[in-house]
Amino acid sequence: MDIFSSMELEHEAIRGQFLKIQNLPINQIHAREEQFEQLKDAINLHLDTEEQTLYSVLNQILPRSRLLREAQEEHHLIRTQVEQLARIPLDEPGWQERFEALSHLFIRHTLQEEMDIFPQAWNKLEASTQARPASYQSDNGMTPYPQPPN
Repeated sequence: MDIFSSMELEHEAIRGQFLKIQNLPINQIHAREEQFEQLKDAINLHLDTEEQTLYSVLNQILPRSRLLREAQEEHHLIRTQVEQLARIPLDEPGWQERFEALSHLFIRHTLQEEMDIFPQAWNKLEASTQARPASYQSDNGMTPYPQPPN
C-alpha cells in the first residue's frame, strides 16, 4: 500500500468517527466524551503522521503549491479547534455547533487533499520514479512509490 492510500484510509476512518459522535443522542454524555477522546487522539496522530511522512516530501515536490500551503494552515486550524473543543464540556451550549464546524473543516480538508493535492503529488512522483521497481517496499510495508489512483 502506498502512503496516499494509507492517508486516505485514515481520513475515511476519522470521518466515520465524526459520524459516530454525530449519531449518538446528545443526552449520552459519557459515550460522547469517550468517542470524542478517541477522535481527538486519532486526529492528532493522523496530523502528526501526515506532516512527518507525507508533507515533508510534498513540500519538496510541490514547493510552490498554494493548496499545500493552505492544507498545512488547515492542519494548524484543525489542531486549534480540537484543543478548544476538548476544553468545553460536551453538554455546554454551543459544543455541538463547534463540533459540527470542526467536522465540516476536517471533511473539506481531507477531500481537498484526496482530490487535489495527492493526485498532483502522485503525478510528480510517478514521473520521477519511472525507472524504479514497483515491487519495492520499505521495512514498514509501505511502498514509497504511488499506486495508480482508483
